[in-house]
Parts: sequence; C-alpha cells; structure tokens
Amino acid sequence: MSSADTPYLRDVPEGHYAYDAVYDLIRQGITGGFPDGTYRGKQLMTRYEIAAFISKFAASKQLSRGISEKLIEETKSEIALIEYGSAQEKKMTRYFGSLLGEWRRGEAPAVSGGQSRYRLKAGLAKNFSDRAYLDINLDTMDSGFGGASRDLVREMLDLTGRLRWGTNELKVTAGPGEVIHNDSGLFPAENGVVYNRPWRGISFSSGAGQTDFSFGLLSRSADPSGLIGLSEFNAKITQSFSTVKLTLNPRFFYDRSGGRDVRGEVGVELSPSKDISAGLLVGAAKTSNWPHGLFLRGELALGENILITAQRVGGEYREKYTYNILDIFNRNLADGSTSLGLELFEDFDRQWYAILRGDYTQPPEAVTGRFSLGKNVAEAASYEIVYEVYKTQEVAQSLGLAANFKF
Repeated sequence: MSSADTPYLRDVPEGHYAYDAVYDLIRQGITGGFPDGTYRGKQLMTRYEIAAFISKFAASKQLSRGISEKLIEETKSEIALIEYGSAQEKKMTRYFGSLLGEWRRGEAPAVSGGQSRYRLKAGLAKNFSDRAYLDINLDTMDSGFGGASRDLVREMLDLTGRLRWGTNELKVTAGPGEVIHNDSGLFPAENGVVYNRPWRGISFSSGAGQTDFSFGLLSRSADPSGLIGLSEFNAKITQSFSTVKLTLNPRFFYDRSGGRDVRGEVGVELSPSKDISAGLLVGAAKTSNWPHGLFLRGELALGENILITAQRVGGEYREKYTYNILDIFNRNLADGSTSLGLELFEDFDRQWYAILRGDYTQPPEAVTGRFSLGKNVAEAASYEIVYEVYKTQEVAQSLGLAANFKF
C-alpha cells in the first residue's frame, strides 16, 4: 500500500505515541481502520480479530529488522498502557441488568384469559482490587405477575463476595436459594418452575494442573425466620484429560433435629470434537431398597444448536431430604419419574433466531412444548413471539409477545 492509499485515522494523529506503529501495520496490510475513519485503539479485541491480526502478521515478510525492532518496542508500550487500563478497570464499579416485558393469552381447561408480566434483573459488581470482588443482584422473578408476593430483602436480593489468590477462590453467598413459581392455572406448564438463586453458604475452590477441587457448606432453608433447617456439605473433585473429564461429588445432609443422609455422584464428560459433547451423571443414595436409590442423567450436545437430555430418578432417591432435580424447563422431577428433554436453536444471520424446547415426563405422563421466534433489533434489545402447549389428560396452550432490553 502506498502512502497515497494509506487512510487517515482521526484518532491517531501525527505525534501520537503509536502513530508510526499503527501506520506501519496499515501499510503492510496487517491492520486497518474502521469505515468511519477511526482506529479505536482502546477498544477490546475479540478472539476473531486477534486471530486475523496474527495470521496477517505471520504472512507479512516485508518488515525490515529495524522496523521490526521499533514495532516491538512501541508494541511493548501499548501493552503496558493496556495493562494499566485493565488494572484501573478492575477497580471500577459496573452496573448491568435486563428487563423482560411480556403479554400472553392462555387457554386452559378450567380458565382462560390474558396476562401482562415483567421481570427485572439488575446487578452491581464492585472490584475492590484484582483479588476481591462483590456482586449484588436483584431479581423480581414472578412478583410482577400472577399475584405472587415476594419479599425484597429475603427473596429478591442476593450477594456474592469472592476473594481470589492464584488458582484459589473463597466465595461467600447470601440469597434465597431455589424460589418456586406457583401458577394460578392459566399457564399450567409453568407451575413449579424454579428460579435458581444463590443459597446462603461458603465455599473454597482451587486447582493444580488438570485437577480441580472444591468444598462448600450450604444452608438449604426457605424458612422466613432465617433459621437453618437443612444444611448440605459437599465436595467435588474433577480430573481432566485430553477429551475426558471425570467428576466425583459426595454430598452430606443434616438437619437441626440430628437427622443425617448421604448422597454420592459420579460424572463423566466426553468432548471428542468441538461440535460434539456428551455426559453421564450417576447418583447413589443411602438406601437398602436397591436400585430405588439411584439417579441417572445423560446429555448429548451437538454444537450450540442441539441439546438432548434424559433423566431417571429412583423411587426413593430423596426419601429423607427433598431438593430439586430439574427438567429442561427448570421444573422439579419427582422420585420415580423419567424425563426426556430436547432443545433446538437456530440463528439466522445474527438477527432472526428460533428456539424449540420440549419435554416428556412420566409418571404422570405430561408433554410440554415451547416455540419462540425472535429478532435482535439492537445489541441490547430483542423481541419474541412465543407459543407454548402443555398436554396431560387435557391440553392447555398459550400465545404471547415478549420484549427483552439489556442495560
């Protein structure tokens, strides 16, 4: 590229410390500016952009030794400034969130009608240093529709504090745990949907090479008084190989009355390629009535477009202490039940997208299907047309329009 063909970048004026480096790279064809005449040197690079840069740089054989040394020195200066900027950003406070607005019309055997709803999720992330972090989150869940009443402090807010050093992390959480939605009957497919929120607890995690381990203590209590009813101590050890990951997860439960119970889970994950992954989880409960104390979950993912799940819960797997085992719609599976789930996702030109989710559960026999056709109208806004059907001995269905805004 000749000097006459070199574009002028208004945010890299003559005299800028990176002026020579940037324009040298442009003349080599390794990098370039944006259509609006800017270089945007402070903008973060994606992995795609980094790959393209390295590829072009490796293909260019025309740099003289003197220019190369000069470029290296000026690149070092840029890297130092970027690292300084990143360190400053780590100390900043970030705000984020989303607002979901939805209107749906439902037709159930005993009731029909329309319903407007909203769900607000907002968060504050404070980085005190490169080691200490605090997250505060608000989630209104179903308090915006269906007549649900949620307490602001006990149910809508949760906090997470983290302290990191090396590969170690100490985390303390305070939240409502799993909050269950109870539907009025208009949308029976959503009855029992679980909002996953942090429990009150403390955990420690670390890693060495291909081995990761963690252990934690959770308070599994929904008592409004705040008293700890059921507690869980769990440990997890994960060993990774080239395409295989093995996990061992013992769990110990105890309550205030002195009751005790034990669970053990073993998992295997296979990733033979970037487009295929599969996993199997086997859980065993402390019971003499074998095999009613077993839990099985299998999962197959084909890229980012297809997910297939299959679960079987033994008839006495949670005989003493209950906790949620969730299907693809985040509803609890009862002991003795089987569930088959499917999720299909298709993205059309990064604007239009379609999502199909389905679940078959028995006993009792129930089929749930949900289809969403959506469009991204901006980086932070999208809308969807949603159709849902739920079939047991009778059929219920709904149709609605949803809009989601991120900030």
